[in-house]
Amino acid sequence: IENSEIIYQRDLPNYNAAIAAYLVDGVIDVERDYNALLIELMERGIIIKENNEYVVKDLNKCLLLHTETEKYVASNLNKKVNKREFKKAVLQDVKNLNLITMGDIPVFGVILVLLFFNQFYLIVLVIVYFKTALLQELIYKLTPEGGKEKDKMLKLKAFLHDFSKIENVEKLEHNIWERYLPFAIALDENDNFLKKNESEGI
Repeated sequence: IENSEIIYQRDLPNYNAAIAAYLVDGVIDVERDYNALLIELMERGIIIKENNEYVVKDLNKCLLLHTETEKYVASNLNKKVNKREFKKAVLQDVKNLNLITMGDIPVFGVILVLLFFNQFYLIVLVIVYFKTALLQELIYKLTPEGGKEKDKMLKLKAFLHDFSKIENVEKLEHNIWERYLPFAIALDENDNFLKKNESEGI
């Protein structure tokens, strides 16, 4: 849907919601993205919830999972999420799609400069790295293809955000709404999405 102000994208990408969120934000919100992937795997019939626990429903589908993030979620159900490992999995998936590459910042050079000028800054940097794994995300930049995909995901985010304002839109099938839900969560549009969902009586 196109108007004078914005273009909306309705088509979902061929990669998962955690990858879409990273392209838009440039950082990884572990709790949000893990939950989005969990819901996505449930929607795809790979995982179900039984007796307040998540279990693998379809082992064959589970064995065919091809992204590191999906494998991580499926193999760590009902466990505390290792933030560092999850971020590593997301970044590996985005790299495998050739959507990011190493940035121009010489990280080790910066560390050496900080060490030379003040050891306090180095200690802070080490703490930030090991506690939040923030540097894992910051040392990468989008490739030209990654930039195009980011633009698409921003348009999808706009679609999910503004969908309730669009008139004369035919109702979508329930399973289509379920497919959108993980992306609505990952792109921080869950509230607007659910409001529209409820208003349509789905």
